[in-house]
Amino acid sequence: MDARCNPMQSPSQIATFASGVTLLQPNSCQLVLLPVVINNQDGSNNWPGQGSGQVKVVSFSWWILKDYTNGGKVVDAVYVGAAPTDPSLGSTLPPAYIPQLTG
Repeated sequence: MDARCNPMQSPSQIATFASGVTLLQPNSCQLVLLPVVINNQDGSNNWPGQGSGQVKVVSFSWWILKDYTNGGKVVDAVYVGAAPTDPSLGSTLPPAYIPQLTG
């Protein structure tokens, strides 16, 4: 993080949360898209137990990294909101993905 975002800014410098979310700095290195997962075996929010287990990605959400410790193993972040899957719905947040034609 030190090499990527130095110095780190406060979340209020990156987004406002008054009546909905407005990104002030949509290209901030502290704004990250993270997957929302469930336990693939039973559909619960509980992380799979000991050993290897599978999770299922069900959506994505935006977060602002606020601080970190222990070499990045402990992260403090502010939830910004769900990443929309349809950009035409008028969300102020970037979509989780943007469909593209290839070929």
